[in-house]
Amino acid sequence: MYMSSVRPRLKTITTQTEHKKLRSVYNKEYRGHQRALMKTLRELAKHNPEVYNSIITHETPSKTKQTPGRRRHDPEYNIRQFPLTDSEEQWLTGFTEGDGSISLQSRKYPKIFYGQKERHPLDHIQSLLDAGKIHEYNTKYTLAYCKRNLTTLLLSVFAKHIVSEHYCANLNITLKVLNLPPATQHEPTLDWLIGFWDAEGSSGTQPSINASQKEKDVIDKIKATFGGSIDIQSNGVYRWRLTGSRARTLAETIATKSHNPSRTERLINNFTGPIHEAHREKYRVLSRKRWEERKRVKTYIKEHPEITKQPVKKPT
Repeated sequence: MYMSSVRPRLKTITTQTEHKKLRSVYNKEYRGHQRALMKTLRELAKHNPEVYNSIITHETPSKTKQTPGRRRHDPEYNIRQFPLTDSEEQWLTGFTEGDGSISLQSRKYPKIFYGQKERHPLDHIQSLLDAGKIHEYNTKYTLAYCKRNLTTLLLSVFAKHIVSEHYCANLNITLKVLNLPPATQHEPTLDWLIGFWDAEGSSGTQPSINASQKEKDVIDKIKATFGGSIDIQSNGVYRWRLTGSRARTLAETIATKSHNPSRTERLINNFTGPIHEAHREKYRVLSRKRWEERKRVKTYIKEHPEITKQPVKKPT
């Protein structure tokens, strides 16, 4: 008779009722230990209050080392530890409306996310908040904040300066989950516009200052406050455009307050650099050609007055 050398496997089957019994026994033991500990502490408070107070007020050392210059998991993170000026709050709100997003994780945890091709604005946000880590993916840099104490403060800052109707509605959804008062739309300020330009702005060789966005209400508010014109690009994005003396004055302010060095360099080059001079020379040549052409037409009409007496033929 063939005998197998493999021993049969023993299967331990725990039913749901057995699991509940084991759980109840564990809970009883745990509560018993708790009651015994509280009884010991009460007796210690009666007979030796000094030892009791030293036990109660004893602070256990943290397992995680505090990184210098950063606030890690601090429950007392309040507005006194959040020293942003009003202009910095407006810049941050404008940049968030341009290249940031506000969302809810698991429908209850707020998250603020930034994505940019330029790293310098994210470095500035990181230095302002003294928190966050920048990640690089191919040619894009990202920065995210998920800690509830910090995100709650940031949302309250956005609520004071929000301009976009779309972002205001999205922000109010998050504020409602956190039981915070709803936000209302505000008029754009100069610092807000600089933050928005750092995220969605550009400059042209005419020269001009441009800003683009899918939502038209933001572009309409910028035009109503700072002037300029609006056009629709081929991809359906609305573009605000400012030229002339007001653009030059605004360009000087942006050049001193912007935190996007590459765009600021192009802006200065378009308004005062060699590109600007080449454009001006080209415009002078075209203006001279048009003026000479108009002069030739006027001279010809004066020499041939019968042309004006002939009836104009309508195109068939």
